[in-house]
Amino acid sequence: MPEHVAAYRNDISERVANFSDPSHRKEVMLEKFLRHIDNNLDVILKAYSLPLFVMGADRTVGHFKKITHHLKNITGYVHGNFEEAGESAIRQAIAPHVADWKHVVQSDLMLRLEAARSADRVATGIKNVWKSASRGKGRLLIVEKNYMVAARYSTNDEIWVETAFAGENGSPLFLKDAVDDVIEKVLASGGDVEFVDEGLLDQYGHIALIEYY
Repeated sequence: MPEHVAAYRNDISERVANFSDPSHRKEVMLEKFLRHIDNNLDVILKAYSLPLFVMGADRTVGHFKKITHHLKNITGYVHGNFEEAGESAIRQAIAPHVADWKHVVQSDLMLRLEAARSADRVATGIKNVWKSASRGKGRLLIVEKNYMVAARYSTNDEIWVETAFAGENGSPLFLKDAVDDVIEKVLASGGDVEFVDEGLLDQYGHIALIEYY
């Protein structure tokens, strides 16, 4: 709310309202409206961990891209005039963009991961992820499917990872799969876990943990 830019018609400064150029006044209204929307996205994105799509006319979407602080959160854009569109029309317009939901979700996860890295709130690689999870910092664990790592406890919040440990499964210090152990720790601290396709996290060491921040 408000659902329409016209809601700002009476919320413009006296100086702007006295301008004789209607097109400029309309530009001011549009920017004020879009900034209001962008500010409220902070609350919405924290409450709902879902992919974000921006729908609108080309000009409006282009303007929004310039002023938004959430560019890294946007999964995709749907271009068109939806000013008077009802729910069914919106569903129909967005359907092709979410047909491959798995791709949408994975794209959203990668955007969230990149945003966390920019904020210096992400651990990557099994050793760093295990350490962070052991300290209860895990908000969202993202791991490639079928990724497994044999390891051995080193200290309270560190592990050693070597293939040579695969034969030490009789030792109390042995971890048959450190990834499973990380998953348990993240869930125990109230975090979430998401799996992605193999190879998608190559640059992150096949596993990454977004920390609370």
